[in-house]
Amino acid sequence: MAAYVVIAIIATVAAPVSAAPLIPIAANAWGFAVTAMLSILGWTAGALIAFAIGRRYGLPLARKFFSINKLEKIHKHIPQERLFWSVVLLRVIVPVDLLSYALGIFGVLDWKKYTLATIIGISPFAFIFAYLGTLPVSYQLFSIPAGILLIFIVYASGGKKFYR
Repeated sequence: MAAYVVIAIIATVAAPVSAAPLIPIAANAWGFAVTAMLSILGWTAGALIAFAIGRRYGLPLARKFFSINKLEKIHKHIPQERLFWSVVLLRVIVPVDLLSYALGIFGVLDWKKYTLATIIGISPFAFIFAYLGTLPVSYQLFSIPAGILLIFIVYASGGKKFYR
């Protein structure tokens, strides 16, 4: 379980790494609720590390990993009113690593609010992905195209403004 959490942390901090293939294995070994909680723990810890890196090293380091234009566009689209709930919503639309670095760099939230918004925003996905990991492989294979379609719909209906 500790190794799973560490891999989830690394996957959140280092964008090209993904822990997604481990979710079905973990869900079948420990159950979907335990896997979801471990995923939330790993993803939140990774998001906090990325947030801290963004706060500490800022744009010079971020330039090596992300387009500055993407980071600045995310910053421009973060409404200052209802900031907390905006961050929760952005967790659904924007990749965790990119958003974590951006929020750290631009310092729009304090640690406590950032952590709570992160947990609220990623929890539904953690439980959905863990539950899907317990389903038969044929259902899992169906859920991949369905998930891609859902992401495309969100992107096409307004999420795209964060990626231009």
